[in-house]
Amino acid sequence: MNSLANALAYAMAYLGTVARESEADEDNDADALESIAAELASITPRERQALQDAAKLAISSEETSESPNYSLINGCNDVLEHLKETED
Repeated sequence: MNSLANALAYAMAYLGTVARESEADEDNDADALESIAAELASITPRERQALQDAAKLAISSEETSESPNYSLINGCNDVLEHLKETED
C-alpha cells in the first residue's frame, strides 16, 4: 500500500501544480484531481494514513534536496490539507 500511496501523493501534487500550455490541458488536470478527490472520500483510515505519510515523506525528501521542488512541496501540502478537510 505504501508504494501506491507514494504514487498517488506525487500524482496529485504534480497535477495540482504543473503549468500547462493550454486551458484545455489545465481543465483536464482539474477534472482528474476532482475524480481522485471524489474517490478519496471513501478511503479507509489506514489508507488515509498511508497517503498522509507518503505526502509528508515527499515533502521531507524535497526539503532536504539540493534543489527542492517547491511546486511539489506545495502540491503535497495541498494533498495533506485536502485529507484533513475531508477527515471524518
